[in-house]
Amino acid sequence: MRRFRSAKGAVSVYLIIIIVPIFLFTTVFIDFARVKASELETEQALRAGIRSVMSAYHPELQQWGLFGLGKDSEEAKEIFNQVLIENLKTATGTDIFNYLDTELVTDSAKLTPMYMLSNHTVFERQVLEEMKYRAPIEFALEITDKLQQPATTAIFQSGTKFSSNASSLEKLIDKREDALDDAWSRSEDFKVQIEESYNSMNEKMNHLKDLISKIGSETEASLLIQLASLQSELNSLKSGDKDESEEAQKDRKEEKARLEQEIARVKQILDWIAEYYRIVAQMKVEAEMRYRLLLSIQKDVDDYIQKAKKYNDEIVVELERLREESGSSDLPEVNDVFNHVKIRDQAYLSGFQSGLASVTSLFAGFRNQISAVEMHLNANFDPLIEANDAYLSQNQSFYSQQSVLETQRQQENDNIKGQKKERRNAIKSILAQAKKTLMSSCTVGNEEANKNVYTKLEGDGKNKQTGLYNKYLALNQIDAAGDLATSYDFDDADRSTSSAMGLLDALTDMLISARDKLYLNEYALTKYNYRTLGLEQKPNGEIKQERTLNDPSGHTLYNQEAEYLIYGFSSCEANLTSAYGEMFAIRFAIRTIEELMDPKNEMLNIGSPLLVLLVAAAEGAVKAYSDMDDLIKGKAVPISSKIKSSLLSFTYKDYLRLFLFIHSNDKKLMSRMQSLIELNTGIDLANVSTYMEGSATTSTSLWFTSGLLKILQLTGSSQCTVSGNRCEMTKSFAITY
Repeated sequence: MRRFRSAKGAVSVYLIIIIVPIFLFTTVFIDFARVKASELETEQALRAGIRSVMSAYHPELQQWGLFGLGKDSEEAKEIFNQVLIENLKTATGTDIFNYLDTELVTDSAKLTPMYMLSNHTVFERQVLEEMKYRAPIEFALEITDKLQQPATTAIFQSGTKFSSNASSLEKLIDKREDALDDAWSRSEDFKVQIEESYNSMNEKMNHLKDLISKIGSETEASLLIQLASLQSELNSLKSGDKDESEEAQKDRKEEKARLEQEIARVKQILDWIAEYYRIVAQMKVEAEMRYRLLLSIQKDVDDYIQKAKKYNDEIVVELERLREESGSSDLPEVNDVFNHVKIRDQAYLSGFQSGLASVTSLFAGFRNQISAVEMHLNANFDPLIEANDAYLSQNQSFYSQQSVLETQRQQENDNIKGQKKERRNAIKSILAQAKKTLMSSCTVGNEEANKNVYTKLEGDGKNKQTGLYNKYLALNQIDAAGDLATSYDFDDADRSTSSAMGLLDALTDMLISARDKLYLNEYALTKYNYRTLGLEQKPNGEIKQERTLNDPSGHTLYNQEAEYLIYGFSSCEANLTSAYGEMFAIRFAIRTIEELMDPKNEMLNIGSPLLVLLVAAAEGAVKAYSDMDDLIKGKAVPISSKIKSSLLSFTYKDYLRLFLFIHSNDKKLMSRMQSLIELNTGIDLANVSTYMEGSATTSTSLWFTSGLLKILQLTGSSQCTVSGNRCEMTKSFAITY
């Protein structure tokens, strides 16, 4: 107890109690600091290794503005391991103290490539990065500012509006005139029936009168009595005594001859009476048949006239609307044609119907009189003859008046149709020339080479899936159905004019604010070639220089890549033809609108909006063809000669920019872009990664606290795994281009 209570050694014990925790804390802190430093060193080495791997990108793809790993997995892993080891290597020497001894655990380094350039999301992101500065400037300068000029949009909108209004109104006019033509055609059938009926009835009635004069006052009954009496007498004579004297026989023979003659006369009269009754019966049947036929024709005419009235009313309503709109139109002169459109007045239309109805009514009276004719020989046919003359006279009166109106109307329509045909032929002639020009669009002598290139892109005719384009569609799980654009129609004047105006209308309504589409489209015209690459000129005539690393002029698909991207046809001719056709359509529409701004008064006075449009289109087609000659030579053509500023002009490339918007389909466009990149570089984008994740396990020695860290490891508080007197840690890092 004395020892226990003794104060000797208290200071030592106190110091031990104080110093030992401090020492333990210091040792733990030293190892903890070394582990943290080793962890940081591992992360830095790991980053350096992955960055070194990613620095080995494809130089060919970099020219396209794309970045992807240019090494295979073994080469990439070798670079990764080498850089890791070099960054973890500890300096050696007798005079150097190494605070850290971080070592790479054997075979622990791993690389995982991800997100290939064949993936549309990855591909698009890189394209957007490449084009985010250049594309907005190019598009704003070349397209947006020009199309947004008030004069440009106002003229285009007014022109396409007039084209639409003219076509729709002309359809109503044609329907009305066709209905009137049908009504008049049936009226001529009606006239034929009336004349045939009159001639037939008149002939029969004259014949009846002749029969009555022959029959006289005899009746059928009295004639039959006479015939019986005469026949009896004749029979008595035939059975007379054969031993009569010669003179008696002579008298008997004479009497017999007289009786036979009288019998023949009676029979003849009876035949005339029978014929009389037969003709009367025929007249009644024919009158009923003719009446029903005339009613049917009249109904047809009434139906056609009702249609004409309906279309006429619609024309009136439409003209009222167009007159109200014309006040705000930028083409007031050409809209004057709507004031000259023919309106068929109600008096004309009603007169058409009532004229035929009056004839039918008179014929009905004639039919009723025939039905009431008594079946005797003393019938008076004079009222019937008068009734027959009446409906014929009424029909002649109606027809003579109406034929003047119809002849005038049809002559006016024939004149309009003739002029339309003339203009359509003029348009077709220009379209034929344009189509002929297209046949020589592709490079002469390279037909077989082009065919082979397109086979690589699109596959052969039997197996489309072998093509590069379909490969990238399949990798992105995109259906190729409904893939191709429609070629421009060079064969029909009306459809060509209509589709040209429709295309121009689509351009004026284009959404210029679609950023991602804009970047993709500009990428297509920056990295790929097109028909006039190397031909486009500055205003001073100097050839424009293309500034792009991948030199599109040397690509495999010569001067047609952008057209292929837009249309996707499997031949040079089809793609260049489509681009030429749509370009011609826009120029055709613009030139037509220019002609509409200065219409010819004599055409306006005819009152056919479609004719006015066709006249303008015929002139516009000639100028459009001339514009196309300049465009495919690389020259810039003014958007419109009616726009004051001469700076507002488009080149072939500018029009391709517009077509990329019109035929926008980003997924299929990117698949074609990818297939062309593989075609030109030979690099399969499905094997080119753009994202790399790396991991490695390193270890560092523990100087003091391996046992303590094992306890911390069991509790989950340690960031490393203790193996012997070393602490192992696994780190990962990822990076993308």
